[in-house]
Amino acid sequence: MDLELIVKDPIVRGALALFPAYSDAPAAPSYLSGPEAEVAGVLHVSERESGAAVPELEVHNTGNTPVLLLEGETLVGAKQNRTLNVSILIPAQTHVPVPVSCVEAGRWGAPQETARSPRHAPGDLRRLKTMAVNESRGRGLGPRSNQSEVWERISRYEADLGASSSTSALEDVFVGVDSDLDRMVGELTPLPDQRGVVVAIGGTVRGIDFFDKASTLAAYWPGLVQGYAVDALRTPAGAATINDAEAFVGQVRAAKATVEPAAGDGRSLVIGDDAVAGHALEWEGAIVHLAAFATSALQSRPRAGGRIDRSRWSR
Repeated sequence: MDLELIVKDPIVRGALALFPAYSDAPAAPSYLSGPEAEVAGVLHVSERESGAAVPELEVHNTGNTPVLLLEGETLVGAKQNRTLNVSILIPAQTHVPVPVSCVEAGRWGAPQETARSPRHAPGDLRRLKTMAVNESRGRGLGPRSNQSEVWERISRYEADLGASSSTSALEDVFVGVDSDLDRMVGELTPLPDQRGVVVAIGGTVRGIDFFDKASTLAAYWPGLVQGYAVDALRTPAGAATINDAEAFVGQVRAAKATVEPAAGDGRSLVIGDDAVAGHALEWEGAIVHLAAFATSALQSRPRAGGRIDRSRWSR
């Protein structure tokens, strides 16, 4: 895909390396980020009016400006917590169904008040989810994840980080390691004019998040960085170089990009080959958000005791 980035020296915290990315690519027209829309009171999330279903929520934008919600953004409440499968731009004064994955396997009950979580899904969970979503789209089944794989990855986070949850909620995992995350990345902020970040963990480049505006990166920065930091908490330190980061950006640029309809404004680009899997939201000639991951960054491994059967919680 046509995207020119400049990558600079990383900020390193333990096993986590954050390479700032800059670009002169055009910006999209005005929109609100999820955090801004929540503060403005124009973002409302609910179960489907036609009947609640695990892989879909309805998002209502009652404002006069489009609202951006990101792949990996987590919505807590409703009948169970979910995370978005793709990035979506919700048009003004409308509501659209959004494809999601459940990140709380042990709850399906009376709907609770729904809100954005300030915590973004961890990078490796996003990688696994994106690979499955791209495969599903390739088969003409829409942007659906492998839900069992998502639940299994959250169970591994619980075990690896010692952060238990009575409902296997990803949100509870974050709460359990909040102090560790704060010590690692709590004081970090994006640099002036920074529009993206290439992330390496343990010396291996894992992924990239890039935006059309520095202000959008700034709005999402705390959650995005903490999500990547979760994967670095129990990882030995290792050194990745600018050459490594630039090579990964080159792989993303060289990967095949297939156009798919978007649920809201703009169009969706499915990015992928043997090396990378990603998604971009393009609107009015600008890449509003790009997220891409190294497919081999971290291989799934079975938990001791075999797979966990979550079928009794699926709908």
